[in-house]
Amino acid sequence: MQSPRPMPPDAGGDILAELARRLPPSVEPCAALGAVACAMSALFGANAMKAHTHEELRSIAHCLEPCNVHRGDNHVLEYREDVYVRVGGHLGVALSEAEHIVEDVLRAVRLRLPKASVASLMRQLPDDFRDMWHREAFGEPHPMFGDVERRVVLPRGIDGRCVVTYVMSIILDRLSRGNARRVVESLPHEVRPLFEPRLAVRAESADLMTKDEMLGHVAQQLHTPMPELVMQAVIQSVIRYVRPDVVEHVRAQLPLELKEMWNVA
Repeated sequence: MQSPRPMPPDAGGDILAELARRLPPSVEPCAALGAVACAMSALFGANAMKAHTHEELRSIAHCLEPCNVHRGDNHVLEYREDVYVRVGGHLGVALSEAEHIVEDVLRAVRLRLPKASVASLMRQLPDDFRDMWHREAFGEPHPMFGDVERRVVLPRGIDGRCVVTYVMSIILDRLSRGNARRVVESLPHEVRPLFEPRLAVRAESADLMTKDEMLGHVAQQLHTPMPELVMQAVIQSVIRYVRPDVVEHVRAQLPLELKEMWNVA
């Protein structure tokens, strides 16, 4: 009679312990796992992550159950920000904090799964999300992100990469798709993947937000009382890495109130 296959070591306890050290005190590790599992199920499919983790993480399987709110929901998340919004909604945290929670949870899970499971799950992800699952693909952070952090005091828990991604996404939405593409194509190749997926599916026309509307979005999502200083810091840093002809072209397309911000570099 064939002996039963031995069960792999259960890493669930290790993950909970690591998350307890890394997450904000107000966020319970199992709740964070559940929120991220809920969001990722809209990328992998309802039970794909659970199918790859049911043995290695069997002691925390209850944390990975579909949530009551989105159980049976066939809505597919399209953007990286959609994952952060869903996680933030579940946990009652800001978008910027949700980004760090997602990365901490995925890192803790990824490091304890067999390589075959990690590779299989990554193949199922859209390009926009693969860096969250396998952050090493991005290598060292681009100097642009550190430049932003030196120019302005950022809220606790928010880094330059998060700020550049969010602020530049708003600025690119304010441009026509053609002009936005021109900006993205002139960015350093390490930074372009942050914006290319959104650019591929957006409308041709610009979203005609006013300056006050743009600043309101920045203040709310990044939890900063100084949205204009944050936006200026991003513009100053990004312009250093964009071709001068593209900078001038964008400046010519913007209304006066936004053109003045583009002039601060």
